[in-house]
Amino acid sequence: MEVLLSKLVRTLVFDDEGRPFTSVVDLIIEPSGGNVVGIVVGGSRNSMISPMDVEVFSTEKLVVIDRDVVAEIDDVVRAREVVSKGFYFLNCEVYDKEGVYLGKVFDYAVDMNGLCLKCIWVAKGFWNLVRYDKRRFDWEDIFEVKPGKIVV
Repeated sequence: MEVLLSKLVRTLVFDDEGRPFTSVVDLIIEPSGGNVVGIVVGGSRNSMISPMDVEVFSTEKLVVIDRDVVAEIDDVVRAREVVSKGFYFLNCEVYDKEGVYLGKVFDYAVDMNGLCLKCIWVAKGFWNLVRYDKRRFDWEDIFEVKPGKIVV
């Protein structure tokens, strides 16, 4: 099932006893394979949950084994490598192979079963208020991912 990041943000995170204790802020996606390596939670953007510690993940809730699975991003090697290199898909500029600017990523979808990137949504806009020329690019259409730049 494909779900947009905009639908996952602010999803409550529940512990094994059914009590909410934080919410989803973002996802950390490995640029080489498109796999989700971490789920950013809390307000500081320094805390994350590893996908292997998740029991249920949907647009309604995220259930984890217990509260102790929340870790600092710097403590998880794969997540630290992605974040330290500046690989964020949201607001990343997108160009075609000829170097023509296509817009910025304003949303992306992940496969909830495999926890991998399925597609990005790109648009041009004015101050992130008005978007036009919206386009969807599947993961297979992405040629190269660099910090701040995607080539399709």
